[in-house]
Amino acid sequence: MTYFIRKINRAKWGDKVDAPVSADAITVCCKTSSNKLSVWQANDEAELENAKIALLGTLQERTKVDFIIFNQDQFAWSISDEIGDTAAVNFQSMHRNISILTYEDLGRFAGLVRSCIFETGGLQNIPVREMEAMLKKAVADNLIDKANLKGKLKNLAT
Repeated sequence: MTYFIRKINRAKWGDKVDAPVSADAITVCCKTSSNKLSVWQANDEAELENAKIALLGTLQERTKVDFIIFNQDQFAWSISDEIGDTAAVNFQSMHRNISILTYEDLGRFAGLVRSCIFETGGLQNIPVREMEAMLKKAVADNLIDKANLKGKLKNLAT
């Protein structure tokens, strides 16, 4: 089964499944570029850790990371390949774009995010210390070149 992960800001989505979706949830967590949403793909559960490393390699500071995991059966949008901008160079090819062409599509994606948070168990988070430990291990295992880390993560101690 093919999985996708996308970073979100959990706090923007409220605490109740039936609460209205805030504008911030849409504009912050579902931000598109050229009508596309950036995701990381894993072809099976074993590849999910690599997708998480790829996602962490996009960050610029130490932070808790909330993300959703969903599978291709949960949506009907087209997917395109695009090399990802991550410090995990070996995992750049795991990057995909989901084509979100309309306002309605964006609303359906917001529904998918809500489903991951409140119904399917597709929400996961990586606390700051675990994030740092994962990045340090990825550097030590040569999955990430420390020189490719961005922002404040360039100073990550190994």
